[in-house]
Amino acid sequence: LHVSSPDRACPPCSTVRCLGVLSGPTLLGMSREELKTLCPEEGGRVFFQLQAVKSAMAVSHRAASSIILLL
Repeated sequence: LHVSSPDRACPPCSTVRCLGVLSGPTLLGMSREELKTLCPEEGGRVFFQLQAVKSAMAVSHRAASSIILLL
């Protein structure tokens, strides 16, 4: 049985420790470089996930605006 250290076994846990204190708007406003500074191992991946969230939010906002105009 191989047991790795906690940091190596669960890199996302350290990501949560690094970024979990930030608000949603703060996270969504951060650049890739800022995220990589705070969380070197996962910052790039987190940035691209946040880009997907921002895109989904924009689509949702446009759809809601269209519905309001139709009413």
